Amino acid sequence: MRRYAFIAAIFGLAVLLVIFIEAKPVEVNNFDELNALDLNTKILISGKVESERDLGDFLIMNLKGVELVCNCAGNYLEKFVEVEGVVEEYNGRKQIGVLKINILH
Repeated sequence: MRRYAFIAAIFGLAVLLVIFIEAKPVEVNNFDELNALDLNTKILISGKVESERDLGDFLIMNLKGVELVCNCAGNYLEKFVEVEGVVEEYNGRKQIGVLKINILH
């Protein structure tokens, strides 16, 4: 019986993973639009990186008043980027956890 429960659980997790990966991201243009979204919503935002702080293991960038948290290397300051990520919350303030970042220019 445990074997069937384990197989059902793995199958359910696989279905949830496929749904998350295939979900279309919501386009966000400013912080007010981000604030209206629920946590873990997949989003897409693009624009010029206004500020950047390197905290060793990750970068915190500001784009159109929206805070992006990225576990990536490189310098994105003053570059135009397109970011796909998920809505997260830290200290009561919403931010975006970066999944993928592309430099446009």
